[in-house]
Amino acid sequence: MGRFFSLFALFLLSLFQAKTQTFVIDSFNVEVRVTRDGVLDITEKIDVNFLKESRGIFRVIPTRYDFDGVNHSAPIENIEVPGHKFHVTDVQHEKRIRIGDALVYLTGPQHYEIQYTVDQTVIAYDEHAEIYWNLTGNSWEVPIQNVFFKVILPEPIPLRSEDVGLWVGEYDSEANDIIYDYSGNTLKGQLTRPLNRKDGVTAALKLPLGYFDNIPTYEEIKEKSSRFTGGGFEIDKDKNKWWFIAFPIFLLGIIREWWKRRRNANKSHEPIVPKYYPPKGLTSAHVGAYIDHKVHKRDVISLIPYWATEGFIKVRGLEDGDMQLVKLKDLPPEFPEYEHTFFDAIFEQSGVVSFSEAQHKYGPVYFQVKGQLAKEIENAGYYDPNYVYWFKSWRWPIICSLAAAAGLWITIFTPYLIFGIGIIVIGIFCFGFSFFTASLSEYGQEIHEHLLGLAEFLKAGDDEEVQRLSNQDPNYFSHMLPYAVAFGYDKQWLKTYEKISTRAPSWYEAYHMGVWVVPNFIDFSRSFETNEMTKAFTTFPKIETSSGGSAFSSSGGGFSSGGGFSGGGFGGGGGGSW
Repeated sequence: MGRFFSLFALFLLSLFQAKTQTFVIDSFNVEVRVTRDGVLDITEKIDVNFLKESRGIFRVIPTRYDFDGVNHSAPIENIEVPGHKFHVTDVQHEKRIRIGDALVYLTGPQHYEIQYTVDQTVIAYDEHAEIYWNLTGNSWEVPIQNVFFKVILPEPIPLRSEDVGLWVGEYDSEANDIIYDYSGNTLKGQLTRPLNRKDGVTAALKLPLGYFDNIPTYEEIKEKSSRFTGGGFEIDKDKNKWWFIAFPIFLLGIIREWWKRRRNANKSHEPIVPKYYPPKGLTSAHVGAYIDHKVHKRDVISLIPYWATEGFIKVRGLEDGDMQLVKLKDLPPEFPEYEHTFFDAIFEQSGVVSFSEAQHKYGPVYFQVKGQLAKEIENAGYYDPNYVYWFKSWRWPIICSLAAAAGLWITIFTPYLIFGIGIIVIGIFCFGFSFFTASLSEYGQEIHEHLLGLAEFLKAGDDEEVQRLSNQDPNYFSHMLPYAVAFGYDKQWLKTYEKISTRAPSWYEAYHMGVWVVPNFIDFSRSFETNEMTKAFTTFPKIETSSGGSAFSSSGGGFSSGGGFSGGGFGGGGGGSW
């Protein structure tokens, strides 16, 4: 009974494979011509029969191999497929040859001929040279009915039976269901059975040292491979002295010093001198963004008291704690773009906007304003153009990338591992220079020192000096409040004026006993909350979510490798249809 079920299962499996199989390979005929320099000139003639409509076939051939713990690359070049369209891609150390036209579907018998050359696969060992090539590959999706092969050496040479190895079957198989003949300089043969899916055919030949010219030795391959393999990792101590890192360190020091000189070219070391007014013509948002080289929410929000002081809006406090902005007039056309963008968005639908209604509406506008303001700062002439040319453009990342790439090349392709790593570190370290704030121009340094002096004055709040300035300008508090907001010192500035002023600014009104009045300064100080302004005019719309769950469903002895086998050696791979 058990035997019956086994046969029945095998029958069902064969039916399933026949139903899902899109093509069969009737014949695989491979010819390998070996040159005196150890280059393999290969022609694969493949006859297939498409059982279902397909565009063609693809062939996958490895270009990097691991044998005896040694990694080795064998470049494949000069790929041709006469009479057919084809496309070649490199994917994870493999050449993938896709043959066929994406717009043309085929059925029935088709013939393909794939031509290519492979170098660095004939290896010289201590006592012999060796060709070790996987003729068909072990990764074909379908069986191969007939396999024929021919290996043609550069010149006739006698070989013993132990100098020829042939294996067939799945990977690591040592079966040899092959009929072959060697005569003169040609080894040819064929399989005595069909090649199953995932089976392959491998051939190996041992030849005398000196038979080939300029082929790599196993020791050379092992030395080259040791720089990027794991267990066999070795460093050439003669070419990797510890002091080899000294030059990259020295070079890095020179580059860093040059960068520091450029960055500090116009930096002043003079003490900060208090300033009582901002530079002429600069808004609170502008100076707030420039003083720390970054646009904050408070910089943009400072435009509200700035516009109020200039007479474009009023600010009102309601009895329920809410606040309103009331538009009085439009901004002049010559005002900066970012001011118009923010102002027009706030009053787009109404001349009166309450803070409670404004929440979660203006986040996208804030980011637009932020970008426009940052652009104005960049174009204001504050930064050293030479520094910007090198470190704030595409030039510096390209230079650093080239340095790192050069170091990587040295590390992989030369014995100077430590030196190469040092160059890579230089490239990565120097790339970080581009993230620092650009050095200032003379004009930029002058404006920046002025702003530092103003910020220090608004923060410290010298009572006598504030009283003197208020006597000269009754609106001095209002004029400076937007700049205090932008610098983050609005609380300090309000506290300073509690000792001096008794009335709120004229642009602020509170609703009391059915009428709008200008409150006393203490009440204004308590109700003027920049956090509420920030929440109202910089937050993004809420994203509505459903509680119903996710929107997605859950648904041969004597060969150098220690004995040959099917799937061993260079070459191999496989293919399928598409």
